[in-house]
Amino acid sequence: MIINTKGVELSENIWLNKAGKFTFKVEKFEDDGFTQAGDQQFKLMFKGVEVGTKEPIFMHTERFNIGQKSLWRIKQLEVALKAPEVYEVEDFIGRYVIANVVSETYTKGDGTQGTAFKVKSWEYHTKNDSLTPIPEAKQDANNDSAQPTEVPTIEIDEDSIPF
Repeated sequence: MIINTKGVELSENIWLNKAGKFTFKVEKFEDDGFTQAGDQQFKLMFKGVEVGTKEPIFMHTERFNIGQKSLWRIKQLEVALKAPEVYEVEDFIGRYVIANVVSETYTKGDGTQGTAFKVKSWEYHTKNDSLTPIPEAKQDANNDSAQPTEVPTIEIDEDSIPF
């Protein structure tokens, strides 16, 4: 038997599996379609560590709905990132935030109990002080979409953090 592992990386990352306070870096943005009510939604993927530690490195995903009843969740993150009120969500990538995570139990489709870990609140992280501010985007009057006013240069000292 021959096994070829060329190009395969060893990953020590684990999905967030506990409540607490975490330093997260926004790693990725994904458009996530629409809710049953027709509201657009997106996901942000985070990588981070529990505050005061350097390992293990946790992965976490949060889903946001762009509906009138759920804009407050987006507003909380926006405030914690010191973002303007009109912005491109992609500009959050590479930014840092402190997340206060809680656990919630729920009933799975098969009737068993599961536990989910969700961010209850967000706080500003001072690692963003060395980054350029998130630019305000201009909205197109015809279709209400946002257009960036400038493209920020993000410089991060990769040696100072474990992810």
